[in-house]
Amino acid sequence: MENNIKVSVCIVTYNQIQFIESCLLSVVNQNCDFNFEILVGDDCSTDGTRERIIELAEKYPEMIRPILRTSNVGVAKNIVELYKLAKGEYIAHLDGDDLMRENKLKMQVEILENKRDVFYCTHDMAVIDGDGEVIQESYRAWPQGEYGIIDLLSQLPFFAHSSKVFRNVDGSEFWDNLFHVDLVDIETHFEQVKKGNIYHIDSKLGCYRAKIGISVKSKKVNPILPKATRKIFTNYLKDKPSKKVKKLYAKAILAYAYQSGVLGDKLMAKEYSVESFRIGYYSKVQLVFLTLCFSPLLLTLFIKVINNMRRRKK
Repeated sequence: MENNIKVSVCIVTYNQIQFIESCLLSVVNQNCDFNFEILVGDDCSTDGTRERIIELAEKYPEMIRPILRTSNVGVAKNIVELYKLAKGEYIAHLDGDDLMRENKLKMQVEILENKRDVFYCTHDMAVIDGDGEVIQESYRAWPQGEYGIIDLLSQLPFFAHSSKVFRNVDGSEFWDNLFHVDLVDIETHFEQVKKGNIYHIDSKLGCYRAKIGISVKSKKVNPILPKATRKIFTNYLKDKPSKKVKKLYAKAILAYAYQSGVLGDKLMAKEYSVESFRIGYYSKVQLVFLTLCFSPLLLTLFIKVINNMRRRKK
């Protein structure tokens, strides 16, 4: 089987005992006609996650390959080391709290087999809560088709990480050079889209579990995300100066102001608003946010009102 593995499903997990079994079974039960392996990188969990993985690996020994860390290595290293161990022609990323629907791998492999200019394939996902209830019908709806680097920069990212399947053509050197302790998914997406287009499937082929991952830390936007965003845009603009991309940069930073306001973080809502305007003017929304910065409380109240209106529309 090792000689003809089509897909390596790489699952990263840490202390997700309530989710890991359903996650793994959603992969085991994939409806496809090719061989795939499941690599599960457990980052030294202490809540029983590791033991549950071992139980399932004993039940499905030809499919599940546990990678059990002896010490906590962190999310980034856990992911990168899994990718380096993958034997498949393609790699499917899956967080340990998310789910696949049964035709996901079959549909994405078919796209990658038939479209050689595409480097990775993504899809829409339903958004669920900790109990598995759907709280949002769509993670982010986009028309089906091919997208490029500017499309990615216009909305970092426009897909959930757990929807991504990419070509396994990069060796250890690529991953070693990319790795740093605060590496996040958007940096990997950015480096890989340089190798080929993204094909996005407008179908919900999985479930994304909201408010569980690293996006929010201590009820604030995790600072490693805007840090990565700055790195991506400054690197791009250094090589290819562009007014359009500069506006996208300002828009991306303003999005962190919005997220901070939703979380009630008045200070960072103000700081990201000011930073966005300094990068460059792109819309009247920026001016509204900047004006309200004189009263951070008023800014966060305004953002929460807008957020509630958006949620009601959905």
